Amino acid sequence: MKRTVSRLLLAVALGASMLTPVLAQQFTVMGHRVHQLAATGTAETAKGGDVTEEWRKQHGDINWMVGGHGEIYDRLLREAAMPKSAISVGILLGRAGYPEFFENLEPLNDYQAKDPITNFGDISQGMIDGMTYDGRLYAIPMRQATSSLIYNEALLKEAGIDAPPATFAEMVELAKKLSHKDANGNDVNGLTFMFSSDPLHPLNMIFGFGKQLIESDYTLNADTPEVLNGLKALKDLYDSGGVSKNILASTLDTMIADLQAGRAVMAIDVPGRLGVLNDPKMSAYAGSFKSVPLPVNPNGVSPTQTEVWYMVIPKNAPDKDLAWSLIKTLSEPEATIRMALNSNGAVRVSAYQDPRVIEAVATAAVQAETVPMAKLAIPGLRNGERVSEVITTQIGAMLLGKFTPEQVVENFKKELTPLLPAKP
Repeated sequence: MKRTVSRLLLAVALGASMLTPVLAQQFTVMGHRVHQLAATGTAETAKGGDVTEEWRKQHGDINWMVGGHGEIYDRLLREAAMPKSAISVGILLGRAGYPEFFENLEPLNDYQAKDPITNFGDISQGMIDGMTYDGRLYAIPMRQATSSLIYNEALLKEAGIDAPPATFAEMVELAKKLSHKDANGNDVNGLTFMFSSDPLHPLNMIFGFGKQLIESDYTLNADTPEVLNGLKALKDLYDSGGVSKNILASTLDTMIADLQAGRAVMAIDVPGRLGVLNDPKMSAYAGSFKSVPLPVNPNGVSPTQTEVWYMVIPKNAPDKDLAWSLIKTLSEPEATIRMALNSNGAVRVSAYQDPRVIEAVATAAVQAETVPMAKLAIPGLRNGERVSEVITTQIGAMLLGKFTPEQVVENFKKELTPLLPAKP
């Protein structure tokens, strides 16, 4: 099965490359090129060095087989059908982890019990939950991209506002208030986010009113006041000009361009985007962009969503104990810090509290807040492409006036329920 939505997301965020062949008699790790760079510290900007060095001295070289998310997923499916896999460790996006696929993976509870990762509770619980099913843990988080509120401090102050909004509802109202035409007659929208290829950020808007549309245990919350309120807020935001009338076509590039040019004041996006937004060579507002956790929903909780890349062991891997030893090596507190210095999105809270990371990573403070509370935006689903299509199509139709929020709720129940797996 092709995972087109996930492949597009990863291609935008990280770039894609072709899988390299497996070399015989080697310990093979399959992941994206960015995972290799984070672990080995071979990028020019890396400051953490080769985290795998001591492991390789003891156990031998690692054959890194790199590719895009769809290639990784498809290859693991093919390997699972063989008597013995050539892959020892796979690194894949959390959306690929669903109950039927878990049958191809080695449960990791016993490994953690026998040879535990140090201070395992320091790893974000929401990220752990994302690959836990029926009490079994199937993967260990390695890399995250977690949402935050990015805002242009200069434009806020220009509007007489000294601080970002304190609640999600206030953020929506502020976005409407900030929308105007500038001195040159250009439209300025209070808020922007990506929507064209993925429902991640529209789902974050819904979560901002109290519930995720789909929980990590596959509970569908479509028929709840919180989801209905989120849909109504989205529709109101669109109708009032709080977001651009072109939001349905918004991509990463258009979102960044609108922020850099001052055509948008706030955005839902990862804190790491501050680098390009504050680049004086590219941005008209260099130095003005800041990032904070998303303002709290009615439950007093920041509706922080994340995408996570996980390390897994195929059930038919040739050397599962050795595979676990590498996963443990890459998951230890010091390794997580060093990989953060290699530009990895750390999955441990403590990594962002380390002085080395605080000095090297400008967004360490906000990530120290967002990582522990983050939840997967969409759990792994066998029908993930179809689920994403239903969500984006229905919300898009609502914004264009073809459906009311109440009709979208009914359509979600009708179309999404058959696509979700049974709860454990």
